[in-house]
Amino acid sequence: MMSASSFCAGPTRPSQGVRSQRRNCRWRALMTSREVFARQVGKRIAAARRAAGLSQAELAARLAWPRDTLIHYEHGRRALSVAKLAEVAAALEVSPALFVVEDTAVADLLAQFARDPTLIQQVQFFLRMLEVGPDAAPPGAF
Repeated sequence: MMSASSFCAGPTRPSQGVRSQRRNCRWRALMTSREVFARQVGKRIAAARRAAGLSQAELAARLAWPRDTLIHYEHGRRALSVAKLAEVAAALEVSPALFVVEDTAVADLLAQFARDPTLIQQVQFFLRMLEVGPDAAPPGAF
């Protein structure tokens, strides 16, 4: 894969100004990071699929997708929408966070938040206290 800096070596034609070159450089760097993210997500999907003991054909069947579509996602050739990412997570019975968070411990923690209403309430309470300060908390709240 080409790095963002290789795209930014200089103007490609004499009529291309410095501003235009910088804009193109930033756009290409953004596209490169999107491609990297799509590949990372794809690798995590493939790993989760293998951990579930499923073949590409079996997961594609669960999703009602052509196998080629799943292959494109797993190889990062296509980026998944949030809705499709949620479909894959549901089919594999894992949290969508597993695919987008690099640290698996953090992904597991996010999955716990999603399943535990008491924990969600406690985190929301804590965040409100950060906004208004501990003096606004009712007595005995801590």
